Amino acid sequence: MPTGCNEVKRFFDELAPRLETARILDRELDRELAHRFNVFDYLRTNELGLSRVIADLLDPGARHGQGVLFLRIYLEKLEGFRETLRWPDLHGTSVRCEEKITEGRIDVVVRIKGPGGETHCLVLENKPYAYDQESQVERYLEHFGKDDRFLLIYLSPTGEGPSEVSVPKDKLREWRDHFAIMPYVGAQEEQGDGFDEYRLSHSLANWLGECRKDCEVDRLRWFLADMERFCQGRFGGQAMTTDGEGKTVQEFVLEDPTRIETAAAVYESWLDIRDGVCREFLEGLESRIREAVGRSDVLVGIAADIKPGQYYIKMYRKCWTRQTDSDRTTEIMLVTDKRAPKDWYFAVWSPERKEERGALETRLESRLATGRSTRYLAWWEWVEKYGNWDSLVPALHKENQERGGDITSYFVNRFIEIAKVAVPIIDEFEDSKA
Repeated sequence: MPTGCNEVKRFFDELAPRLETARILDRELDRELAHRFNVFDYLRTNELGLSRVIADLLDPGARHGQGVLFLRIYLEKLEGFRETLRWPDLHGTSVRCEEKITEGRIDVVVRIKGPGGETHCLVLENKPYAYDQESQVERYLEHFGKDDRFLLIYLSPTGEGPSEVSVPKDKLREWRDHFAIMPYVGAQEEQGDGFDEYRLSHSLANWLGECRKDCEVDRLRWFLADMERFCQGRFGGQAMTTDGEGKTVQEFVLEDPTRIETAAAVYESWLDIRDGVCREFLEGLESRIREAVGRSDVLVGIAADIKPGQYYIKMYRKCWTRQTDSDRTTEIMLVTDKRAPKDWYFAVWSPERKEERGALETRLESRLATGRSTRYLAWWEWVEKYGNWDSLVPALHKENQERGGDITSYFVNRFIEIAKVAVPIIDEFEDSKA
């Protein structure tokens, strides 16, 4: 065995018993303190669920009883972002979630009355998972732009900006003083994507952490800590190891300088390991779905390249109309458009233009009530429970070895449930075009 391989083997052989000791301690702490328990494992953490939590925390009149504390801390995070922003005294404040306007619903709107009766608006467009709808951010900016005293915050997982479909970058420049991007996790470095000047230096997780420190009520501090950990795990990929495991690994590596090189080699190999495990898992899902379908006229295909939009399983019928330029037909999909295997969603992609597929969207949304449509998708729904495979690699590897498990069953069963509803609807839509 080459010298490098011996060093790696020795590294893991020596680390393994220490990790097992740390895990035993974790289980003891679970029994006595429930230190890995998180209330967000049991709540709906879709876009609406998270918006309601954020709105409630920002509302001085909510049942948390902390008055303007959480709102004040949030507004402090905006200080210095734009010189024109000035927020009045916060005691004349109202908060609404899912506020309806002419074209759509706005996730969170905070209205603060000024001393002269004028209203200052803080508007949050929450995008933890969802695609932008056509002209969505542009419509919201124009809606609140009738009054100059507002700021629209675009909440995205790690500081992503809105799509060109939602608001073109040149159009966004007109609203420079009234638009900002706040990530759920991480203070963003410059990315050169045209949104650097809009990004706030603080994240939603930072805000939750400061709220927790300033809050004196134990029940609320626990809740805020749970939400902070949820954000870090769901959107920051920090849920693979416990604090005890992480500390054990750190202490072990730093005991001997030669271990740092081995740890660095393992780290550099991690993405290849992750992608290999996820690709194998996706291939297993594709095989299981094809077996469950069992029809020669329904095709199931797979792509597992590490490219945006190329991590997917798709199902379609040979007889469905094909798009001339891409040779694609309507497809039922499990897909992510990220460069990593996370933020998964189920979808029905259609080659028809949005204005021509209204009947298809209506039927899908009425029968598959959890989803919605976008400019490119006739229907979609976010995978909540198992949406981030970055943090599931050990479990996925185990299911690859055992040829199945709870995660496999979830994806296969949900894909088949969607297909059983969607295929007849698509068939009917195709017939109506003939």
